[in-house]
Amino acid sequence: MLDLSEESMEENLDICKTYLERMAKINCFLEMEIGITGGEEDGVDNTDVAQEDLYSKPEEIYDVYKALTPIAPGFFSIAAAF
Repeated sequence: MLDLSEESMEENLDICKTYLERMAKINCFLEMEIGITGGEEDGVDNTDVAQEDLYSKPEEIYDVYKALTPIAPGFFSIAAAF
């Protein structure tokens, strides 16, 4: 799992695309984490985040699918926050 959920969606996708290109060559699977949840986890405090920014949005999940599928279909999963 590559947890870059604290990064912007664009940066998260760019980094994961790079990793997936390399990992697929050795038949290695990538799990990309997106979205944030409320409260605190791993020292990151999201208690002040706006409600509409919590959790993964369907469009974000589809954007990840569209970006990663051409690189290595079947070699990734999306860890969305619900």
